[in-house]
Amino acid sequence: MFSFFRFLSPLRAIRDLRAFMGQRRKHELWFMAASVAVTTLIIVAFAHDAHVTPPYQPPTIIYAKSWPLNRTEAQILADQKKSMAEKKVEDAKLAKLRKKNQEEFEALNNKLAPWL
Repeated sequence: MFSFFRFLSPLRAIRDLRAFMGQRRKHELWFMAASVAVTTLIIVAFAHDAHVTPPYQPPTIIYAKSWPLNRTEAQILADQKKSMAEKKVEDAKLAKLRKKNQEEFEALNNKLAPWL
């Protein structure tokens, strides 16, 4: 374990890098500098983008219905029928909205079809 670290030295690393750079041609060094700059720019951009704080959103409170414990079956069935009617109305609105969106996309597709 210790024998591995005895070969590691910052001065040796700098000398080795300098010897390597001395053997390179000028255009190779320019391309190396450009590639290091582009890579550094990309890494810095990702690091900067990662530190953006999201806007504050207040917590969403969801209320649940509270029923008395002594409800009768008739009351339960009446509530279910009322809920089913409301659900059918909401489903109809959603289906109408989906149909409208589908028609808009089909119209856009028909306009763009000659370009494909």
